[in-house]
Amino acid sequence: MVNIIASDYQVLRDGELRLDDGESRQLEFDIQNAFHYSTALRNHGLLTFNIRPAESGRLTVRAVGSGPATIMNRRTFSQSHTRMHQEAFNLDAIVSATNQSIGQPIGALLIEFRAQDGPLILSDIVIHYKIVVPVA
Repeated sequence: MVNIIASDYQVLRDGELRLDDGESRQLEFDIQNAFHYSTALRNHGLLTFNIRPAESGRLTVRAVGSGPATIMNRRTFSQSHTRMHQEAFNLDAIVSATNQSIGQPIGALLIEFRAQDGPLILSDIVIHYKIVVPVA
């Protein structure tokens, strides 16, 4: 049997996620059985979302598990219109470290979003990743 690597994605939040200054929220990312483990840069996960800063503020995104592991650290957003942001990160290392710390495969990973120095409004939060697909 031959395997191919394909892209997949998961919508963590379709509607708005409002974060006041200092507030954090966790969203669940379900790890698929077919998740493709690889440390190659081209296989990194991709976090995408829309952001509308009500004022200037900073956003930190972390995976909660064995770490927590930082995906995006205190990125500053100025007050403006809604815009889209993308952040590539080593999803494989986060999933692998979490699996090892609890001694078994995990079914979900919590992704924490924290606003600092001002309120932020996020929407359409998606993680893109790769999976292994067996082909007969």
